[in-house]
Amino acid sequence: MIIVDVETTGLDPIRNSILSIGAIDFENPENQFYGECGIWKGASISKTALKINGFKMEQIKKNTKTPGELLSEFLDWAGKIKSRKLGGYYTRFDYSFLKATADRFKLTFPFSDDVLDLHDIFCEKMGINKSMYEGILLFSLNEIMISLGMPPEPDPHNALRGAKYTAEGILRVQKEKNLLKEFSNYPVSGNDDAQVKILSFE
Repeated sequence: MIIVDVETTGLDPIRNSILSIGAIDFENPENQFYGECGIWKGASISKTALKINGFKMEQIKKNTKTPGELLSEFLDWAGKIKSRKLGGYYTRFDYSFLKATADRFKLTFPFSDDVLDLHDIFCEKMGINKSMYEGILLFSLNEIMISLGMPPEPDPHNALRGAKYTAEGILRVQKEKNLLKEFSNYPVSGNDDAQVKILSFE
C-alpha cells in the first residue's frame, strides 16, 4: 500500500492545483517520495489553503515544474511498488486531486478508487457506525494521533510529514505497533478519549 498526502491551493480538484505530493511505501517505510511544483495556468488559489500548508506565492511562482511533471515523477516512483492501493487520511481528497491532475495532463492513472482511510478504520476501531454520519469527518488527524499516543502534526502542513503521520496512525490502529523509527519514542496508546467528540452527533 502507498500512503499519500497532497498539499493544494484549495479544496476543489477541478479549480485548484496540487502544490506537493508526499508518500510512503507502507511495507517498506524507508522508501519515501516528496516533491513540489508550481500551479497549472489559471488555477484558483485560496489564502486559507496557503496558510495551512505554508506555501508562499513567490515560492509557487518560482517553481517551473508543472503538476503533471510532479505527478509523473510520483507515478514513476510508485510504479516500482507492487501494491496499487492508496491509503491516507481523508484519502478521497488526495485521490481526487491526483486523478484530476492525471486527467488534466493526460497521464495514465493506475490507482483504484478503493482506498484505505485512516479516519474510517479509526471509527471502526472505536465502534462507531460511520454510515450514520456519511460525509462528516468526526475526528481530525490530530485527534486521532493524540488518541494513539502521538503528538499533533506540526504546522504548517507538509505532504511528506502528513504521509508519515498517517502511515504511523494506520499501523497503530491495525496492529497497535509502531511503524517509523522517528515515532518510536511515543508508546502506542489505546485510550478512548476521542469517543467524547462523538457524543455531539448522537
